[in-house]
Amino acid sequence: MMIMFRNILLLLSLGVAIAPTNVAADDRPAIEQIREYITQATAMRRSDFNQMARMTSSPEPDDFQDKSLTLLLFTYRFPTDEKTEQFQLLSEFPPKPSELARVINRGFGSGALFIPTAPVSLIQQDYITDLTCDVEGDRASGVVSFRVPKVFAGKVNYIAEKTAARWQITELMMSDLDLHLVRGDEGLWKEKE
Repeated sequence: MMIMFRNILLLLSLGVAIAPTNVAADDRPAIEQIREYITQATAMRRSDFNQMARMTSSPEPDDFQDKSLTLLLFTYRFPTDEKTEQFQLLSEFPPKPSELARVINRGFGSGALFIPTAPVSLIQQDYITDLTCDVEGDRASGVVSFRVPKVFAGKVNYIAEKTAARWQITELMMSDLDLHLVRGDEGLWKEKE
C-alpha cells in the first residue's frame, strides 16, 4: 500500500494525469466544460516548468517541445512601449520570477516536499473573470478573460471541438501578440504556420 501511494505521489509530482481509461461522455453544457478544461489546455508541462527553473539563461520557446500558452507568455519578450489588451503586466516593474512561479504553480509544501494541486497555468480557475462561448454544432469559440491582481491580466480566444466524450480545446489565439496555437495529434501545442 505504501509503495502504491508513493508511486501515485511520484506521478503527480511529474505532472502525469491519472485518469480513468473509460471516460463517460460529459453531458454538461459546453461553457461549463470549457471553463473547467481551460486551465489544463493553457498549462505548461510540469517537467518544462522544472527545466525552466533550472536554466541559467533566459528560456526561449525553442528550448521546449510543447509550446503551451503559459510557456510562450512566460518566455515572451514584451515591448516596453507597447500596450496590449490581450496580455498586460499590472505593475510598473516586471514581476519577480518567484512571484510568477507562485501564481502559476500551485501546491503545498516546498522543495522536494512540494505537492502540486493544479496544472502549471497562467489561467487558474479563480483567475477567470469572464468566459464567452458560441456553439455551432460540434464547434465552439469564445474568449476567456483572466486577471491576477497586481501581477497580470489578459484575454485569449479559443476554439473547441466536441469529441465523443467531451469538448476539447484545439486552438488558442492572442492576435495582439501574434500567437496562434494549435493542439497537435500527440496533444502537444505548436504555433500555427
